[in-house]
Formats: sequence, structure tokens, C-alpha cells
Amino acid sequence: MTPMPSRTRRPRAPIAAVASVVLVVALVAGCTAAATPAPSPAPSEAASPSPSPSAGPPTTAPSASPSASPATASASPAGQTTTDWGRIWDAVPAGFPVHPDAEATVPTSAVSGAWVLSGTDATADAVTSWYRSALEAAGYRTDAVTGPFEDGSEVIDSIGSSADCKVQTRVEPHADQAMVTILFGAACPFD
Repeated sequence: MTPMPSRTRRPRAPIAAVASVVLVVALVAGCTAAATPAPSPAPSEAASPSPSPSAGPPTTAPSASPSASPATASASPAGQTTTDWGRIWDAVPAGFPVHPDAEATVPTSAVSGAWVLSGTDATADAVTSWYRSALEAAGYRTDAVTGPFEDGSEVIDSIGSSADCKVQTRVEPHADQAMVTILFGAACPFD
């Protein structure tokens, strides 16, 4: 009889060693993916810049006279947003009355502008009275003043040079501050 050639058996790696290699490869791949920065999302066309937060309370008490600091406006008209109130500009135009002691603040909803006044004269009645006078001096006719509501806020509804141009000014008291928000209707000219 012819002897059969013997087969040489290769030793097999233990299963634990193979599993360790697979685990190391998976960890390295995961670390590489985590180290690669994700692309940042493209800015939305509907997004509008938020006003900067206030730097703190003003150092002087609010003035009782309706001489206003004109609002700062960009070189091109602002975008527009649809709200429950109606379609508004995302900013107020240059020359729109803003209380001289007001500081820009970050609004909690879509508005054309938001400011805070601090001090003992920052009551809803005093600030509402100032804005009513300043808006009328700027050519906006007062249609209605409503409030105070349960939260103490008051609202001035104004009409501009045409019946379609509507502006709403809300004055909301908070302790020794008053927050003023403006909804400047999209039918109003922005210049």
C-alpha cells in the first residue's frame, strides 16, 4: 500500500483573537468618522438676523418727551415674515420712532423690532403714552389703544400713510422694565 500523503493542518486563530481584531478595526473607523467635521447647514433664506441682547439697563431714566432716536436700518430692505397678526417686515425702517433710552433686545417671537426700557418711568402707561405721541409725530395715526390686559400690557394700533399700512406697538411691563415690540406691516413702505 502506498502511504497517503499527510495533510498539514494549519493552526486556527482563536475566535477571541479574531474578534479583537474586528473590534479594533471598528473602533478606528468610528474614531476617524467622529474626527471628520460635519458640513455646516446652509443658512435659511427666511432666517433673519436676531438683534443683539441688551448689554444691561440704561444708565438714565426714560425721557418723557417724544423725541425719538431713529431706528437703525440696513442698506437694503429687510425680509418679511408671516405672523398671526399678518405679514410684517423683519425690521423697522430708518427714522421709525424708538425711545432714546431703549436698548435692543432679543425677541421671543417674530417681530419687526424689540427694545427694553428700565427705570421707574418704564411703566406701561408712560411708555405707551410716549410711543403714541412719537408715532403720531412721525405720521402714524392712532387707530386704537387697548389694555391694560391681564399681564399689564398695552397695545397701540396705528395706521400709516395708507389704510393698508398697519403698525402694532406692544408695551409689556416686567418689574421695573418695559419691553416694547413692534409689528411693522409688510404693506407699509420700507424707506
